[in-house]
Amino acid sequence: MNPQPLHRAYIGINLYDDDYAKVQGLLPTPSYTDTLHSHYNQKIILIYTLEGYVSSPNQYRWISNIKLGLQKFLCVPFEFVEEFHITDTTEITSNIYTIGELSKAFKAPLVTYPKIMYPSTKKELYKRLCWYGKRLIHQKCFTKEALTATALLMNAKQQDRYSNKDLHKKVLGAYLFIDENRECRFHSTFPPVSLLCFHF
Repeated sequence: MNPQPLHRAYIGINLYDDDYAKVQGLLPTPSYTDTLHSHYNQKIILIYTLEGYVSSPNQYRWISNIKLGLQKFLCVPFEFVEEFHITDTTEITSNIYTIGELSKAFKAPLVTYPKIMYPSTKKELYKRLCWYGKRLIHQKCFTKEALTATALLMNAKQQDRYSNKDLHKKVLGAYLFIDENRECRFHSTFPPVSLLCFHF
């Protein structure tokens, strides 16, 4: 079986096998489970698929809240999974969760996100999105979903809007740029790296 991308909204994490054993009892049953093997250890991938189609800023912000809740809920190190493919080794259950169910399971907090400074033009959206991402880092609520929600709200204010596909490309570019430069001081300018490198 060739790896198949998961065409559903989901929240995914990966963590070391030993750490998973410590917290397994705290976690709901995942929709998909897989294992990454290496010479020295192995990691467990846990995927929780979401019911329905995620498209609104409010839904994206709630997913962001869940991720922020997970960071405090789990007492072991883990990483979020941004891309997942189903393979021959993937264990599959029929579990699908609502945003509300995962919010309760992972104790998602109510987050007050920074005020949005809306761009005056479509061309300015990407730069404003990058600056907003730095504010999210400053307030310790930086997630790809929070950035996506903001981009949707910014785009809705424009007369000449990006298509959904193009807007998500802008979000990905901004997310990668901000993530690579997250150690820069909040009040300083971005490092002398062209934004165009990440401007898809």
